[in-house]
Amino acid sequence: MIMAYKEIKEIVGLLMLGEGIVGFFAPKKYSLFWKLGFKPLEKLKHKAADNPEMMRLLYAAEAGLGLWLAKSQLGKSSEKMKAT
Repeated sequence: MIMAYKEIKEIVGLLMLGEGIVGFFAPKKYSLFWKLGFKPLEKLKHKAADNPEMMRLLYAAEAGLGLWLAKSQLGKSSEKMKAT
């Protein structure tokens, strides 16, 4: 069976939350982790790694957004369960 849209949004939120937490605690290493293979993105990746405090803020925002997204989908599924 194909996953419902809300379940996909919940999974995306959880992935964002996890990535945000890992990036927050190791911003330089995590910024350099991905092998992008496209020169402009590789340059951007190295600039990001050179500014760990800015990346920490971005990763914290990503974790917060992921938490909100996942939680908002959980609220909808629990309301649906109460109705049945």
